[in-house]
Amino acid sequence: MVVFSRGYSNSMDRDYKLPFSADDNELGLPLNDIGISAPPMQEPLQGLKSKIFQGASRVELGFMGRGKGSLQQGATTPELFGKDERQDVRELADFNKVKLSVHATVATGSLAGFGEHGFDEQARETALHEIERAVDFAADTTHGGAVVVHVGEWQRPIMEVAKRFEQGTAQRYGGTLKGYPTEEEHATFYVVQSDTGQVQALRRDMKVWEPIKTGEYAEVPNPEEPNKPTLMPIYERNSDGTLKLNEKTFQQIVGDDRVNPKVETKGKTDEEVFVQHFYKTRITQMHAEALRWTQESGLYKRQKDAAETGIREFHLAYGVDPNRMDPSAEERAKVELSIMGRSDLNDDKKEELIRHYRTLLESHTRANTEIPWMEEAAVAYGKQVKELEYAAKNSVSMEHYGLDKTADTIARAGMMTFDKTRQMEQKGVKVSENLYIAPENLFPETYGSHPDELRKIIVQSREQMKNMLIRSNIAPQKADELSKQYIKATIDVGHAYTWKKYFEAAHPGMSLEARDKAFNRWVVDKVGQLAKDGIIGHVHVSDNFGWEDDHAVPGQGTAPIKEFVEKLKQAGLKDVIVEPSHHDFRAVLGGWKVFGSPIYGLQYAGRPQSWTDIEHSYFGRTAPPYFLYGEAAPRPDEWILWSETRLE
Repeated sequence: MVVFSRGYSNSMDRDYKLPFSADDNELGLPLNDIGISAPPMQEPLQGLKSKIFQGASRVELGFMGRGKGSLQQGATTPELFGKDERQDVRELADFNKVKLSVHATVATGSLAGFGEHGFDEQARETALHEIERAVDFAADTTHGGAVVVHVGEWQRPIMEVAKRFEQGTAQRYGGTLKGYPTEEEHATFYVVQSDTGQVQALRRDMKVWEPIKTGEYAEVPNPEEPNKPTLMPIYERNSDGTLKLNEKTFQQIVGDDRVNPKVETKGKTDEEVFVQHFYKTRITQMHAEALRWTQESGLYKRQKDAAETGIREFHLAYGVDPNRMDPSAEERAKVELSIMGRSDLNDDKKEELIRHYRTLLESHTRANTEIPWMEEAAVAYGKQVKELEYAAKNSVSMEHYGLDKTADTIARAGMMTFDKTRQMEQKGVKVSENLYIAPENLFPETYGSHPDELRKIIVQSREQMKNMLIRSNIAPQKADELSKQYIKATIDVGHAYTWKKYFEAAHPGMSLEARDKAFNRWVVDKVGQLAKDGIIGHVHVSDNFGWEDDHAVPGQGTAPIKEFVEKLKQAGLKDVIVEPSHHDFRAVLGGWKVFGSPIYGLQYAGRPQSWTDIEHSYFGRTAPPYFLYGEAAPRPDEWILWSETRLE
């Protein structure tokens, strides 16, 4: 008999209340604290029934689809299942004393609304609607608990995580996180325009060429403020008159600005410092161009004024309309003939006057042609200065922009769980615990997967929900308490363990075995601290080998699952869901076995029952079971419910 949680133990039991030690290979976690997720590609009632037959006392129902679902294609969504089906799910769980939780579709998308074209508010609203559909389903099928949602918000370099969260890790654990070998030089990073959500991708290996200043400045007239000339730096030049340029890398620019700030650096990431510097350089260039074309236009205006004065004098002297600055050919010929007809001038003087007249006309024509486009150029460069200044002001890192959006989405979903919980109570539904939003860490390559990123998401989401509750006339202290009840993280130990591929030994001579042990200490401590600090409310368990989330049977990979669960157990967490893959029922057995649930049964062939006997007799095998399962083994002659699930 597999023994569920009881109020007593005997000499055959492992006392699961004892603290875990290296010599104790069993946690003794009660079976009613260990659940399993139902296949999210199929109808939830059938999935629940199959898990009940496997003996699960907790089941997590999930979905795969988005928008309009399709059961035939496995793209399940909550709204494929109506009121009657939802009631069937709740009653089936109640009859068999099974606790349910719900996983929102894995196709929710970024909760910040990040997509191919940057951050989009409509995409964020759609993601929220997918979560709300799951909350609505949970309110109709469960008695409270977790509504899980993935948080894989946007890509960012692994080195960014290491820089921000891993100071001292190498000294404490003997290793630290690192992406690919040249990530420091070649990683792509992103900045966001906070007003539009538009994303710009930049590379850390991009070069910037800057002119070399002599240290001297020249006064340049400022057309907008004639009494305040602009001081423009004088730059070094090559022998051919071109500017001397100095090549700078990302690291050099950031390092120089950190030491001798040319832009605001306090509280800014390296990427933000670089972008601010990049914009400042371009602003200086555009400002210089605007001034240059303003000056050129001014020169031509003065030439035009001088030409008009000279032309007017000629026209007055030789009988042409003085206001005609663009005389016709006949009028020009009249002026020139008049000059040629003067008897008081010699021929050289006459030729000189004619050349001067023609020069004035050409100068006036050229000025009329040049001035408009020069002024347009000055205006265009001036506009670019304003646009660049605006862009620089609104350029922020992905986290500075996206975290607020993610937290707002979660907080709004948390408010829905708050409202739905009260609605369930008003309808007379027995609520064993409130519904709550449970953001789940995803994969290392995306924001939200690192334990400290997950912490930031939960803390900021709770703060935003607290403010929403306060605006609903709830006292601040009560609002703070409620936000912690309605927003709690899901920690997926399989996802967390895939950070192993990015954990690098701090010392070249460290063996692989020592590195793996160092990583295990690091990741278990990280998760344990989240649990200790009240961040976690729900747990997903699967195993892997540190590369990908392949959902191996618990105990069949290399993840330190027992150590994980012991940390969580010490923090009072008991809501554990084993996530199977192709192996299905073996995941259930693996979970029971690795967590140390005791098993009793009759001796067979001179030996006691074992976990192998369970697998090879109860779960679809031909050998008859020699044990009891649950409170009593289901028998074919027992009364069958309309759901076709036998009473246990």
